[in-house]
Parts: sequence; C-alpha cells; structure tokens
Amino acid sequence: MIKFTVPANFSSSNNVVHFYGNFSVLQQIRPPLEITLIAYRCTLDLQNCQRYNALQVPKICSFLSDTNSFWSPFVRSIHPTVKCPIQPATYVFKDAELDLSFFTSFPLDGYTWQVTMKLYSTASTPKKEVFCFAAQATLKRVRSP
Repeated sequence: MIKFTVPANFSSSNNVVHFYGNFSVLQQIRPPLEITLIAYRCTLDLQNCQRYNALQVPKICSFLSDTNSFWSPFVRSIHPTVKCPIQPATYVFKDAELDLSFFTSFPLDGYTWQVTMKLYSTASTPKKEVFCFAAQATLKRVRSP
C-alpha cells in the first residue's frame, strides 16, 4: 500500500537527521493504525544479535497531529499533509528533521542496531500490514575537544 519509488536520502549532524524523498500511497489506508518496532542489538561484526526491545504503538492517527513530540517536525514536513484516513497520493518530505538528542543518554554505542518498523491497519481482522521498514546503524560517540 505504501511504496518508495526511489530510496530516501538523509544527512546527519549534531544528533539531528534530515531526510529527503517521497513515497506513494497506492490505496486508502483506513484507521485505526498501529506501529510495531522491534530492535536487535548486534555485535559490531554482526556475528551475534539479540532481540533488545519491542514496542507496539496503537492509535497512530492521534500522533500525526501531535505538535510537541520528537517526530512532529518530520510529520509537518510531509506534503500533502498526512492525516487519517491516509489518502492515495505521492507524499514528499524535504529536510524532514528527527532530533535524536534524547537517545544520547542511552548506552547505544559499541553495537550495531537493527530495527524493523511495521505499520498496520487494524480496521479489519486479521490486521493488515501496509508498510515495513528495516534499518541498520552503528553508532559512535564523538566527544568534542
């Protein structure tokens, strides 16, 4: 239901990641929507991975209009505006910002992290997966002189 026709690009500096790209919604996505995130912590050589944490976030539509969360600048940068039900269109995000400073207090460095995010429509039974995103990152703490 959601398709990235070209890979998204990103740049990062000072714990802020800027994304650029677009995605197409091929048919209407009906609420309620939920996101499942699963994180795996792996050794740097990827020889050993263990499930680190899983999070299920229901009622995603209420988060799309939130103005005070770390994802708000990212969501506001998407045009046309994303709201539920999500309508078929090509959505563009340019300089979409995620400030990840909050996570600097967690012991994330020294590992490679693999994260899977799935978006589901729970409007019918069984729930329907409408999008899946997987990412891998190795984080290094850089200390200022």
